[in-house]
Amino acid sequence: VPQGRESEWLFGSREGRRQLAASAGFGRLVVATLNRGQDYAGGMEAVQAELSGPVMQLAPPGLSSRRQQVPFLSAGGPGAGLGERAVRLQAAGMVVEDVTAEDARRYRRLLFLSNPNLIQSEARLIPSVCTALATKKKNKKKSPGRRAEPGGAAAVRTADGAEIDAAFLSCDHQAMVGGLALLRFEPGIALRAPDTAAAFRVLLVGLGGGSLPLFLHRLFPACSLVVVEIDPAVVAVASEWFGFCGDERAHVVVGDGVAHIRAMAARGNGR
Repeated sequence: VPQGRESEWLFGSREGRRQLAASAGFGRLVVATLNRGQDYAGGMEAVQAELSGPVMQLAPPGLSSRRQQVPFLSAGGPGAGLGERAVRLQAAGMVVEDVTAEDARRYRRLLFLSNPNLIQSEARLIPSVCTALATKKKNKKKSPGRRAEPGGAAAVRTADGAEIDAAFLSCDHQAMVGGLALLRFEPGIALRAPDTAAAFRVLLVGLGGGSLPLFLHRLFPACSLVVVEIDPAVVAVASEWFGFCGDERAHVVVGDGVAHIRAMAARGNGR
């Protein structure tokens, strides 16, 4: 499995691996993922050499390595390589890493080591001008209908100089934002400048990398946000590595989210 893709449904879930085995057409399939912190300078050949012995130990009884070789498959087909992963931070039980996904775009992810196969937060990185131009020329040769997307008004710069696309939402967050359409707003309220009488308030429990509050803050000027996060280390990660910073319209409260909701209910004013 190429680096950065181990959390995809096809590789990270039992159902996905069953589908993968069926599509590969083999009776027994071993899924190998590449650990963080390892050196894979030798490429696919070095990985195959390291796995050849352990793989044969998992072979069905009666299968001799002298009579039959076990084929190695890589997601993306021959020449796909081992993928790209750059670990930016690993501390306090968290990992921040930049990976190249199946769509060839670069993403920054936050994961908790207690459940490393679950992506806590994901943000799309905007390529630099030089990288965007090179990608554009390359994509023109391969696919005329696809082109690079340089940064624009939705770009947010992080402490390490990377640019986050604030207009990008992961699939789960898309459903949450889509639910805002079910609320009864005055015409144009979501796009108006902040106003005490007109602004709508949103409470988010759990900050993560801050992708959802960053999207609401940048694209809904009339939205007033309160984000409750129990772990101050997560708040620091969201600010430094994902570009989320609080202001007068986005307040971050370090504390217990459930206790905060109960306190709001006790006050009875929603504040």
